[in-house]
Amino acid sequence: MKRYEVFTTIIFSIIIIVIFLCSEAFTMPAMTRSRIPPYIPSAERKKIENLFSNNAMARAKAAREIGDSGIQSISSIPFLIALLGDVELLNEMLDGEISTPGREAAKALANIGAPALNPVLEALGDTDAGVRVNAAFCLSLMRDPRAVNDLVSTLSDSEVDVRYYAVDALGKIKDPRALDPVVKLLKDESWRVRMNAAWALGEINDSRAVINLRSSLKDEHSAVRYYSADALGKIKDPSAVTDLIESLKDDNPDVRYFAAEALGKIKDPRAVDMLIRLLIDDKWKVRMSAAFALGLIKDPRAVEPLVEALKDENVTVRLYAAEALGDIKDPRAVFGLISTLDDNNIKIRVRAANALGKIKDPQAVDNLSILLKDTDPDVRYEALKALGRIRDSRCILALTHMLDDNSSKIRNHAAEILGTFNDPRAIEPLILTLKDSNVDIRYNVAESLYQLTGQHFGDDLDRWMKWWRSSKNAYLPQ
Repeated sequence: MKRYEVFTTIIFSIIIIVIFLCSEAFTMPAMTRSRIPPYIPSAERKKIENLFSNNAMARAKAAREIGDSGIQSISSIPFLIALLGDVELLNEMLDGEISTPGREAAKALANIGAPALNPVLEALGDTDAGVRVNAAFCLSLMRDPRAVNDLVSTLSDSEVDVRYYAVDALGKIKDPRALDPVVKLLKDESWRVRMNAAWALGEINDSRAVINLRSSLKDEHSAVRYYSADALGKIKDPSAVTDLIESLKDDNPDVRYFAAEALGKIKDPRAVDMLIRLLIDDKWKVRMSAAFALGLIKDPRAVEPLVEALKDENVTVRLYAAEALGDIKDPRAVFGLISTLDDNNIKIRVRAANALGKIKDPQAVDNLSILLKDTDPDVRYEALKALGRIRDSRCILALTHMLDDNSSKIRNHAAEILGTFNDPRAIEPLILTLKDSNVDIRYNVAESLYQLTGQHFGDDLDRWMKWWRSSKNAYLPQ
């Protein structure tokens, strides 16, 4: 399409939107095929015509196709607005979700973006509840701060789903102007709205909401309680600790899960004793969350219970226990972590090696050196990193063998860390590694050789070999 044709299309599109907004007719019957402007290209015109199909699926797919073109579909805005009230359920799922033509129209308007904002805001005031619901849903996808005032006004809508999507939109926009109105929705008659209000307050992340969220930890519906706990974890206000500790006793495991996670984020040691008790909770997700929280708090009281958690029947709990012990960095965890280096699960071996590297205790050197022969490259790499952190000369020969590993990532890291050991036994293996075809590995070899010898030969193998023949006895006396 030529430039002037594009310009003409946009101008006429804006005119029809203005006429549409100024007219009293605002619902689907007012928009007919006859109102499709003649200047619209045939391909787009066909999509708009399909919005009037007798088949709901065809209308929904037409809306989706229009939305896929984004802002180029600006001419379709009035027709999509008219479709917002179409709440006929589709007879089959669309991309794995239950939908309606109106919902697909809302998605299309969101994809079009800014030009559709004002028409959608107008739709929030429609007398048809279906239109208002999908308009609010559209705004939750748009996340445009200019919609805040209109969305706040919608929070008192008589329709539950309108309030639900309006508060969802405000949470995604994260504008503090919405704080007080959203706080009021923690008392809404619908648990779904209360739940979304708690979530939105966590996204807005303002400590002024804490006192109300603490009260919502006692809401009659579990979803409201666990979203309140999650929100308090995002806000990280210590004044919520006592209430969150109490929530660790909640009958609902999701509440215990989010309360434990929140306490970990707040990092208050008052929670440690109760979190330790949760390491034997009957739900694995709760045990996992407790281990995660204890790793964040880093209190040494948790070391022995976390070592016990390394034996948990659930692999995810063992993973988080190993990670927590690495974060706490207490040598008392070393032997427990060593015992997991032969775990059948690759991720456990990786996480345990990583933790031992963080603790940097020489007692782990022999076992980590053995792990360098693991069949999995990720395990070998993590063992190599851990030994590099511990930096004990007993492992130097094992590290030089990694210069021949079939993983270039491992060879590269071995070349890099050997220069930090200040051990002349690494010199000859490094020189021989200059035969490696990987230029990055040769570069790191040259850097490590410089650190060990002070010589500048780059990756010139011949010069290094000649120098080594004349200097070897000085570095490695018989």
